Amino acid sequence: EQYVFIHDAILEACLCGDTAIPANQLRSVYYEMNRLDPQTNSSQIKEEFRTLNMVTPTLRVEDCSIALLPRNHEKNRCMDVLPPDRCLPFLITIDGESSNYINAALMDV
Repeated sequence: EQYVFIHDAILEACLCGDTAIPANQLRSVYYEMNRLDPQTNSSQIKEEFRTLNMVTPTLRVEDCSIALLPRNHEKNRCMDVLPPDRCLPFLITIDGESSNYINAALMDV
């Protein structure tokens, strides 16, 4: 698993490069990234999302088993956007609710 992680991290770095944007420049950089190139009819942000989709592993059904439980269906806005079990936040309910599931994923940054 460690070798797979290292491979994926190096691949992402090679394909994506440095994508960090200083907070004070976010608005102007975002505006520039959304500008359409008349020759390609695309924008830099669209291209970055295409690249990101190429390097992002696809989740399997069994990776989202908690989100797919019948009692959690109504809590999912879209059934094609589900959080993986390994990233679910741990919630403590105060009012005795039977399920502490929300459609959210904790991301370690």
